[in-house]
Parts: sequence; structure tokens; C-alpha cells
Amino acid sequence: MKELKKVIIIVSLIMILACVLMVYFGRLSSQNSYIGTLLMLIMALVLGLSIKTTKE
Repeated sequence: MKELKKVIIIVSLIMILACVLMVYFGRLSSQNSYIGTLLMLIMALVLGLSIKTTKE
């Protein structure tokens, strides 16, 4: 269970980093809005899966 918590912490840190990068690139060019949306969807899926695994 401790290893699982470590993985979830790492994943959440990566998600935060991806969010920051998304905002940064979003300011550079508005063309990357669809990439940002895709990233947000992937992040939401990963977060949902991590919550599901912790509840079990």
C-alpha cells in the first residue's frame, strides 16, 4: 500500500507540472488549446483511477 501511495503522489506531481506547462504553452499560442483539453481529459482519467484504487 505504501508503494501505491508513492505512485499516486508522483502522478499528482506530474499532473500539476502538466497543468503548469499547459497554461504556459496556452499563453504562447492559442492553437494548442485542443492539446490542453486532451491533457485535461487524460489528467482527469488518471485522477479518477488513482482515487478508485485508493478506495479499494
